[in-house]
Amino acid sequence: MGLTIAPHGADRWAGAIDIPAQKIAGLSLFVTRSADGVFAVRLPVPGNATINLREDGVDLRGEFSQGAFKGPLVFRPHTAGTPLPAPGAPVRPQEPKAPFPYAILSQRVKHPLGHTLEGTLFLPDGASKAHPVPAVLLVSGSGPQDRDEALMGHKPFLVLADALARRGIAVLRCDDRGVGGSTGSYATAVTDDFMSDAVVEFGTLANIEGVDAARLGMIGHSEGGLVAPMAVVNMDEQHATQPASAARPAFIVMMAGTGVTGDAILREQNKRILLATGLTETQIAPAVAAHAAYLDAVKAGATGDVLRASAKKLVLAQIALGGTDPATIPAATLEAQVDAALAQVGSPWMKRFLVLDPAVSLRKVKCPVLVLNGTLDTQVDAVQNVPPIEAALKVSGAPTTVKVMPGLNHLFQRAQTGAIDEYSKIEITIDPEVLDVIASWILAQPPRPAVLPALSK
Repeated sequence: MGLTIAPHGADRWAGAIDIPAQKIAGLSLFVTRSADGVFAVRLPVPGNATINLREDGVDLRGEFSQGAFKGPLVFRPHTAGTPLPAPGAPVRPQEPKAPFPYAILSQRVKHPLGHTLEGTLFLPDGASKAHPVPAVLLVSGSGPQDRDEALMGHKPFLVLADALARRGIAVLRCDDRGVGGSTGSYATAVTDDFMSDAVVEFGTLANIEGVDAARLGMIGHSEGGLVAPMAVVNMDEQHATQPASAARPAFIVMMAGTGVTGDAILREQNKRILLATGLTETQIAPAVAAHAAYLDAVKAGATGDVLRASAKKLVLAQIALGGTDPATIPAATLEAQVDAALAQVGSPWMKRFLVLDPAVSLRKVKCPVLVLNGTLDTQVDAVQNVPPIEAALKVSGAPTTVKVMPGLNHLFQRAQTGAIDEYSKIEITIDPEVLDVIASWILAQPPRPAVLPALSK
């Protein structure tokens, strides 16, 4: 692997990584550095992939963690002028190719709190004030994401935006706050903050010439499927008190959106990711139990030695699951892994995510909703999430279309197991059937009514 970390303005860092084995080159990273010099690196990929590094002479030494896997890492200085092993360009047949039947326009969204959100608008040819087109805002999943939602060598939002724009639908997508060209702090943000960003981005989209303000919607993937309904309800409530407010969505598309609390998501996700690796229920039982006990401790408000002891039991169980004798792990390495586990649950985002219930917003949504999930999604299990989504939307009375698509994973690729390590190996970024379902459904939606039904309590 090749790692680049460099200062990026005052108190900010930027990074990129090359992983030849997974055909990943130049993957942008979210990097912070603590007061004691430890680099905390988050990769914008599923499975909570993190790297924690400390300077050791001229080397950077630490640990890589993703899902149940944890292991030591050492990065050594790279001799200038000597190329890294070529990772090879992954085959991605769906990435856009000219000619483009749409304009590609840069957009800068200014948030009232002071940060800016940089994005790209695909505006179909022929769109004008006299002939406006429907439009969507794309809302990304968890982790620091750029406007393409780039991960594992794929660019899902770029592929989705291209497919929709070719069907006559304008698309705006933005870098997350603190990512790419956007300013603001990602590290301190919670889901509600991403909702606030989405509301402001949507307002910008609504005021673009050539966009039909009555046929605007949101597409949210993963956590974005949680954010989008929150944003829609927020805008509807604003309109109820400020009728002059023009920005109100006419529809929502939830791609692998959640229907239960983050706590419930993480418990099932941990189990399904482990099973997808080929392990049995019996083999994973100790690690699953340790993970559940750790989440129980966090929810109960445990701190200090009590929480650390629970985190250590989880780390030891994960090490054993990987086939390594925990007794062979150096004490310093073990404690670093425990620190990483504690840092993960101690983040503002995680604390909020664990208790956030999507049903609260879904019960208030009045616009049409398209719910899409895959049967091989190991991160947001369809069996766990689709029924509560349907139940909440039944309360709201929102017109709802549900499609649970066989054989598709969290990225809506046609998969074998749904395991995270399959994502980069699959050439197709989003199954063409999914792209067609989304575009056809959006084009079939009526304009937003001037007056919405009263919001449910």
